[in-house]
Amino acid sequence: MNDDLREAVNMTQRDAYETVSIDRARHALQFLQETVEEDATAAQATVEDMITVLEDLVG
Repeated sequence: MNDDLREAVNMTQRDAYETVSIDRARHALQFLQETVEEDATAAQATVEDMITVLEDLVG
């Protein structure tokens, strides 16, 4: 599935919406990487756990 997603992202021409989506994905990735660097146990979090943390961050 990761290969399919990567191919879809790489093969599409980005319009304004897609550029914003890619930027958001980069920020989310950076946030998750930094979180795991600070606390390796965070790598075991479920998607539901991540959603809860993000909801808490944005209020």
